[in-house]
Amino acid sequence: MRPFGEEWQDYRTGVIAAAIANVLGDGSKVFMPKDFMPAIGLLFTEEEVEPDIEAMVNKVAMITVAMGGEVSGVENSGDN
Repeated sequence: MRPFGEEWQDYRTGVIAAAIANVLGDGSKVFMPKDFMPAIGLLFTEEEVEPDIEAMVNKVAMITVAMGGEVSGVENSGDN
């Protein structure tokens, strides 16, 4: 199994397409690989999204308990 699958191959192709477009273009726009990959454009955002730390901690706690471990100091509401 390859580490990134089809998405990585699509990205690599987008890099090549962007390089060609930037070399042959008039310079008014700088093309990026995502410009040639409409479906993957959703994975690239201009702004950072703050992770929900509490939800992540609760999920890890639930997984730990499900696998037979013990969790102390974490309140788990069971909503996540």
